[in-house]
Amino acid sequence: IGYTMDITEQRQADAAARAATTLLNSVVENIPSMIFVKRADDLSFSMLNRAGEDLLGFQRDELFGKNDHDFFPAEQADFSTARDRKVLNETGHLDIAEEPIDTRLKGRRILHTQKIALRDAQGRPEFLLGISEDITERKAAEDALHANNQLLNAVLDTTPVLIAYLDPDMNFVRVNRAYAEADHRTPGYFVGKNHFALYPNAENELIFRRVAETGEAHVTQAKPFEYAHSPERGTTHWDWALTPIKDDDGKVIGLVLSLTNVTDRIEALEAAERSELAKRVSLRRCCSRT
Repeated sequence: IGYTMDITEQRQADAAARAATTLLNSVVENIPSMIFVKRADDLSFSMLNRAGEDLLGFQRDELFGKNDHDFFPAEQADFSTARDRKVLNETGHLDIAEEPIDTRLKGRRILHTQKIALRDAQGRPEFLLGISEDITERKAAEDALHANNQLLNAVLDTTPVLIAYLDPDMNFVRVNRAYAEADHRTPGYFVGKNHFALYPNAENELIFRRVAETGEAHVTQAKPFEYAHSPERGTTHWDWALTPIKDDDGKVIGLVLSLTNVTDRIEALEAAERSELAKRVSLRRCCSRT
């Protein structure tokens, strides 16, 4: 007895499944982040991609069937194991923003890790999927930037020069302590407010707009200025400069306004001029009598 079966669809389905598996394997192997899978029962490694091998310094065959305690310091292994159990037994997902790990060849690294529980048809945890991004260099850069910002803040808030940073629409982004105290305000008061809504001045607004449009700095010396909110302080003289801040394409993205109080200098010059004038008048009178 003989019979024939048409297995065309089955062959096509098998080929499609193989293609999908090949594609999935290719994606996993070429993702730059470490991807690993652990068994839920003993947390032993059952899968590791190429990026994981490069990061940890172990070949995947060395890890298969073993867990974190076989490779990492006890403190790190305990940390990882506790969170694995939390994901499998409680949360189902966990985002670990920073996780230090001692690797075989690269030393101490900082990882950002996502852990996800993979469950069977009955909803029982069967595997743990982990995706780890090496953020060591980024973290170092962020720490350096934070330190630089702290230093910059200290410099800005201790200088007697009044400094304000404005966006291209003349809204305050930030002012230093001296700028705020000159107007009896706190630095936070200015944020988001428009410069010329606080200090209306048509002449200065034209200068500010021109700097924002042309990208050319402006310097004004000994300019009289009255505090908008403190008229009792009288008129103060300033050397002030407006400097454009540009992006890599040369577009103006902000303006830095700096003001130096030169009132004492101007008043001293004016006093000297008055004294000299008085001497000349006195001399002329003396000569006239003679």
